[in-house]
Amino acid sequence: MTMPVTSRRLTVQEYFAFEETARDRHEFHDGEIRMMSGGTYSQALINANLISLLRTKLSGTPCRPIDSNLRHRVGSRSNYVYPDVSVIRGPPAFDPNDSKQTTVLNPKVVFETLSDSTESYDRGEKFLMYRDVDSLDEYVLITQHVARVETFTRLPDGLWRIERAVEGIDRSVRIASLGIELLLTEIYRDVMFPAGNSPSPATPS
Repeated sequence: MTMPVTSRRLTVQEYFAFEETARDRHEFHDGEIRMMSGGTYSQALINANLISLLRTKLSGTPCRPIDSNLRHRVGSRSNYVYPDVSVIRGPPAFDPNDSKQTTVLNPKVVFETLSDSTESYDRGEKFLMYRDVDSLDEYVLITQHVARVETFTRLPDGLWRIERAVEGIDRSVRIASLGIELLLTEIYRDVMFPAGNSPSPATPS
């Protein structure tokens, strides 16, 4: 993450007002506004593929995939973030502090596509904040430079289990809390991997 945008600490309402007119999106961490780093073409493709895939897989269920435009409040303090993709089960629970209903409180699953600039944050500080979200059952990390997906699952006692990473373009990953499996060929459709990594799936003619 980048350095704070402002030199003074802001209130949540000041952050909402700032974000409403800002050209770029920003996260909010206990009074600090931080600009989000831009994504890559591969990252954008993966996120678009994931939204399309989840929409198909979850059709007829009360679960809905949401893209990165919807803000989430997370953590035990006033923290606001934008996950790459999330899934909400049932009606969204909106943040009562946000009168415009642009912030939700109840993701069931969160997906983050890792980049060089955000990987340590997504694995560390951000995941730590998400653990305080009672509705969250799974946290999924997708590597963009190689076909690799990791899932973290909340256990009944509240602890989190790290599942074995799924690697290889011909594999599938199970999202247990949603009762679905996702093919890595679909997640990585049209993504060009660097030389030496997994081959890119072919686009059907």
